[in-house]
Amino acid sequence: MTDRPDATVSQSSKHWQDVVLGAAQGTRTGALVRAALGRNKPTNYPRFLGRPTVTSDGFMVCNFADALGQGQNVRAFAGHIDEFAQNVRALADHCSLTGAERSGLFTAIVLWIGTDYSGGAWKTMLFKGGKS
Repeated sequence: MTDRPDATVSQSSKHWQDVVLGAAQGTRTGALVRAALGRNKPTNYPRFLGRPTVTSDGFMVCNFADALGQGQNVRAFAGHIDEFAQNVRALADHCSLTGAERSGLFTAIVLWIGTDYSGGAWKTMLFKGGKS
């Protein structure tokens, strides 16, 4: 018997969102995915808040709260949308998501983006693979 409560729960019995968030915990991609899935909690710091804007050159900016909960209305650089899309695809591969689970994750990401001035080529990369 182990002292880790989740050790007795197989990955297949966990909801795919929990598997994805567990695998990405502590990473920028994980923080962005947590926000996209609407799974932020008041105790999750640092965290991205609200919906990001994608600039015409593909950079994401989003409200951000640091490890102390400061700066909640500050637009912060969150990375390049192409890199984020590649990381989300790699995360889905790593977690062995089914086709329906992948579609759920990718759709949540697309719907989470507030404003996209980039032309949206990253969406094709997210769903189909390849480069935008």
